[in-house]
Amino acid sequence: MVDYTKITVSKDGKYLFATEQGHLTYPWEAKVIYKLLKEKFPENEGYKVDVMMWESRGYEPDWVKEVQNMKTIIDKSECKPLSDNIEGKLVVIKPDFFKPEFRDAKYQIVLATGGFGCDADKFGTAVFVTECCEDPEEYRQERYNLIGEPTKEMIEKWKSLYGEFNEKVQKALEVQ
Repeated sequence: MVDYTKITVSKDGKYLFATEQGHLTYPWEAKVIYKLLKEKFPENEGYKVDVMMWESRGYEPDWVKEVQNMKTIIDKSECKPLSDNIEGKLVVIKPDFFKPEFRDAKYQIVLATGGFGCDADKFGTAVFVTECCEDPEEYRQERYNLIGEPTKEMIEKWKSLYGEFNEKVQKALEVQ
């Protein structure tokens, strides 16, 4: 809805016509039409020309705040500590690793699939991971970028926001 001016014309108290809603959106055009109608329909002949300015006000609905307040970034305080061996387990990547547009829980929870970094007793830090979302990407991660393992509640919340894990992740988790 937009701001507009409505001009009505009546004669002897009986409604005749009005400008259509939304057509007089600028005050200067409403003034021109009002002046014209006042001239064509003079009061001394029983006509009355009324003007009503309608202003719409935008506001932010309450549900926007709810969505904005939904936490979609996982921090270390919410995670279980990393196990010594994380191969075949879900792990959480720290949010700072991602570019701002990808700082979302959707990308933080991944499946550790291999690499020397999966075993805390080995010298390497490389952990190969698979994303849990649809059309997953597989890439190398470093163990020092992992902040922990997700809790059951965190996994359920992830699924409620993004759907089930992809097939590869589901199969790997069934083996455990």
